[in-house]
Amino acid sequence: MQIDSKNIVGKELTWTTSFNFSVNRNKITDLKGQVITGSGDAVNRAVEGQPLGIFYTVEFAGVDPANGDALYYKNTDLGGGNWINQLQVITIRQTQWLLAILILNL
Repeated sequence: MQIDSKNIVGKELTWTTSFNFSVNRNKITDLKGQVITGSGDAVNRAVEGQPLGIFYTVEFAGVDPANGDALYYKNTDLGGGNWINQLQVITIRQTQWLLAILILNL
Protein backbone atom coordinates (compact mmCIF):
# COMPACT_ATOMS: atom_id res chain seq x y z
CA MET A 1 0.00 0.00 0.00
CA GLN A 2 1.34 3.44 -0.85
CA ILE A 3 0.08 6.92 -0.01
CA ASP A 4 1.59 9.98 -1.71
CA SER A 5 1.02 13.58 -0.73
CA LYS A 6 2.10 16.95 -2.08
CA ASN A 7 2.44 18.98 1.08
CA ILE A 8 3.74 22.22 -0.47
CA VAL A 9 3.85 23.10 -4.15
CA GLY A 10 5.29 26.50 -5.01
CA LYS A 11 7.70 28.31 -7.27
CA GLU A 12 10.59 28.10 -4.83
CA LEU A 13 9.78 24.93 -2.89
CA THR A 14 8.03 21.62 -3.46
CA TRP A 15 7.60 19.16 -0.59
CA THR A 16 6.24 15.66 -1.23
CA THR A 17 5.89 12.68 1.08
CA SER A 18 5.38 8.98 0.25
CA PHE A 19 4.37 6.28 2.73
CA ASN A 20 4.79 2.65 1.67
CA PHE A 21 3.74 -0.41 3.69
CA SER A 22 4.06 -4.04 2.60
CA VAL A 23 3.58 -7.47 4.17
CA ASN A 24 5.67 -10.46 3.11
CA ARG A 25 3.96 -13.86 3.36
CA ASN A 26 4.84 -17.03 1.51
CA LYS A 27 4.14 -20.73 1.82
CA ILE A 28 5.55 -23.66 -0.14
CA THR A 29 2.54 -25.50 -1.52
CA ASP A 30 3.92 -28.40 -3.58
CA LEU A 31 7.34 -30.09 -3.58
CA LYS A 32 5.96 -33.51 -4.54
CA GLY A 33 6.69 -34.76 -1.02
CA GLN A 34 10.41 -34.01 -1.05
CA VAL A 35 12.37 -31.88 1.42
CA ILE A 36 15.05 -29.67 -0.12
CA THR A 37 18.01 -29.04 2.18
CA GLY A 38 20.79 -26.49 2.03
CA SER A 39 24.47 -27.35 2.00
CA GLY A 40 26.48 -28.30 5.06
CA ASP A 41 24.42 -29.41 8.04
CA ALA A 42 21.05 -29.03 6.23
CA VAL A 43 19.70 -26.53 8.76
CA ASN A 44 18.06 -24.46 6.00
CA ARG A 45 15.23 -26.44 4.41
CA ALA A 46 12.36 -26.04 1.97
CA VAL A 47 9.35 -28.00 3.29
CA GLU A 48 5.76 -28.17 2.04
CA GLY A 49 3.40 -26.15 4.22
CA GLN A 50 6.21 -23.95 5.58
CA PRO A 51 7.47 -20.57 4.36
CA LEU A 52 10.67 -20.43 2.32
CA GLY A 53 13.69 -19.52 4.46
CA ILE A 54 13.05 -21.46 7.68
CA PHE A 55 15.78 -23.01 9.81
CA TYR A 56 15.51 -26.45 11.42
CA THR A 57 17.78 -27.44 14.27
CA VAL A 58 17.74 -28.93 17.74
CA GLU A 59 16.72 -26.73 20.67
CA PHE A 60 19.69 -25.11 22.41
CA ALA A 61 19.63 -25.57 26.22
CA GLY A 62 22.72 -23.57 27.17
CA VAL A 63 26.38 -24.22 27.90
CA ASP A 64 27.86 -26.88 30.18
CA PRO A 65 29.65 -24.82 32.86
CA ALA A 66 32.16 -27.63 33.46
CA ASN A 67 33.63 -27.72 29.95
CA GLY A 68 31.90 -25.09 27.79
CA ASP A 69 30.20 -27.63 25.49
CA ALA A 70 26.84 -26.77 23.98
CA LEU A 71 23.85 -28.51 25.56
CA TYR A 72 20.64 -29.40 23.71
CA TYR A 73 17.20 -30.46 24.91
CA LYS A 74 16.17 -34.06 24.27
CA ASN A 75 12.57 -33.29 23.40
CA THR A 76 11.19 -36.45 21.76
CA ASP A 77 10.39 -39.58 23.76
CA LEU A 78 11.00 -42.79 21.81
CA GLY A 79 9.66 -44.88 24.69
CA GLY A 80 11.50 -47.03 27.21
CA GLY A 81 13.39 -44.00 28.56
CA ASN A 82 15.00 -43.23 25.19
CA TRP A 83 14.94 -39.56 24.22
CA ILE A 84 16.35 -37.85 21.11
CA ASN A 85 16.88 -34.32 19.86
CA GLN A 86 14.10 -33.75 17.32
CA LEU A 87 14.67 -31.08 14.69
CA GLN A 88 12.26 -28.17 14.94
CA VAL A 89 11.67 -24.83 13.27
CA ILE A 90 13.69 -22.23 15.15
CA THR A 91 13.40 -19.11 13.02
CA ILE A 92 12.24 -17.61 9.77
CA ARG A 93 14.83 -15.43 8.07
CA GLN A 94 12.48 -13.01 6.38
CA THR A 95 11.20 -9.55 6.96
CA GLN A 96 7.57 -9.96 7.97
CA TRP A 97 6.60 -6.37 7.17
CA LEU A 98 8.19 -3.15 5.91
CA LEU A 99 7.33 0.52 6.38
CA ALA A 100 9.14 3.18 4.36
CA ILE A 101 8.75 6.96 4.47
CA LEU A 102 10.29 9.15 1.79
CA ILE A 103 10.31 12.93 2.18
CA LEU A 104 11.51 15.08 -0.70
CA ASN A 105 12.22 18.79 -0.59
CA LEU A 106 12.99 20.22 -4.00
